[in-house]
Amino acid sequence: MNQKKLSKTIKSTIIAVAALGFGTVIGSVSLGSVVTTYAQEYTTFSRTYHLKQEQNQWNVYNWRFKRVKDYDGLVSNKYGWWKCNNGSVDFSYTGLAQNEYGWWYVENGGINFSYENIVNNAYGWWKVIGGQVDFTYNGVAPNEYGWWKVTDGKVDFDYNGLASNEYGWWKITNGGVDFGYTGLERNEAGLWYVENGKITFTYNGTIQIDGQTYEIEDSKVKEAAPEPEIEQPQDSMMQLSSEKTSEYYDFYEEVLYRVNEIRDEVGVGYLVLDETMCEAATYRSLEMNFNNVFSHTRPDGTSCFTIFDYYQIQDSRTKGENIAAGYRSPEEVVEGWKNSPGHYANMINANFTRLGVGLSKEVEGDMYGWYWTQLFSD
Repeated sequence: MNQKKLSKTIKSTIIAVAALGFGTVIGSVSLGSVVTTYAQEYTTFSRTYHLKQEQNQWNVYNWRFKRVKDYDGLVSNKYGWWKCNNGSVDFSYTGLAQNEYGWWYVENGGINFSYENIVNNAYGWWKVIGGQVDFTYNGVAPNEYGWWKVTDGKVDFDYNGLASNEYGWWKITNGGVDFGYTGLERNEAGLWYVENGKITFTYNGTIQIDGQTYEIEDSKVKEAAPEPEIEQPQDSMMQLSSEKTSEYYDFYEEVLYRVNEIRDEVGVGYLVLDETMCEAATYRSLEMNFNNVFSHTRPDGTSCFTIFDYYQIQDSRTKGENIAAGYRSPEEVVEGWKNSPGHYANMINANFTRLGVGLSKEVEGDMYGWYWTQLFSD
C-alpha cells in the first residue's frame, strides 16, 4: 500500500471511529465538573494503580492491568483523587480517608482540596486545611456546631482558657468558644479582659469583679510587679506536711472529685489538685491540730493566706480557705461544706481553678480529732 493510500485509509478510520464513538455513547458519569463517556480507556495515575471505566462503574487496576477487586483507599486519575471501596470508586462517600500522603477530607467520592473546617472520624475531630488533616494545627477553628480549640490537629473538648486563631484571641470553655463570656482570663502573657468571648485589645478603663477593682489598658490588666522571692523556711512541720500529703493523697483526690461534682451541677469548670497547695493545706491542718485551735487565723496571729507565701505559691491573685473538723471521711466533710453557704460559695467560685486539700489527725484525745483544710486559688 503506497503512502498516500495509507494516509487516506488512516484518516477514514479515524473519522469512522470518531463517528462510532460519538454515536454509541450510552451514558456518562460526572467526576467533579468533568463528564466522561464510557468509551474512555485507561488513565494512569501512579506507579501502581490506575482507574478504568467499564460498564457502569470505575474499577481499579494495578500496573499489570489486573483488576484489584477488594481495593479500599484513595486513588487518583487526571480528574483528582477518589475514595475506592471494594475496588470501585465510591461516589457517595463523604468523610476522612487515608493514603500514603496523609488523611484527607473526601466529599462525594473525591478529595475536596478547598475544604477548611473541622471533621470527625473514628479517632476524633480534626482540623482540615486545603482538604488535608493538619496534625500540626494549634488554635481555634469552626465546624457546623461552633468554634473549637484545636491542639496538634485534634479538637480538645476539655480545654478551658484562652486560645487564638487568625481572627484574634478567644475564651474557651470546655473546648468551645464562650461567646457570652465577659470577664477576666489569664494566659502566659498576663491577665486579660475578655468581652463577648474575645480579647478586643482596645478596652481601656477600670472594672470591678467580686468587689475588686482592676485597671485595664488595651484589654490587659495592669498587675503589680511580682514580689521578690521569699526564701522558703525549713521546719519539721513542713517535712511532716509533705509526708502526710503522700499518705492522705487518696483522700485528697476523693475530695477533689466530690467538689468537681458540685461545680458541675452549677456549670462551672473543674478544679485541678495542686500538690504544693495540698502540702500547704496539710500544714494548716497540722498547726490547728497540734495547737488545738480551729480558726482562719494562724497560731502566730497572721492570716491563713500567709501560708501561700510560706510555700511560695505564686500567681495567686484570688484565694480562699475552707476548714472543718470532726468529719471522718471525704464524703462527710464535703457534704458539711456544701451545707454551709460560705464554704459552698468557695467551692463553686468560677474564679478558682486550683485546689489544695489537707488533713491532720495526729493528736490523740483532741476534741475534734480530724482537721480538714481546703485552699483555693485562681
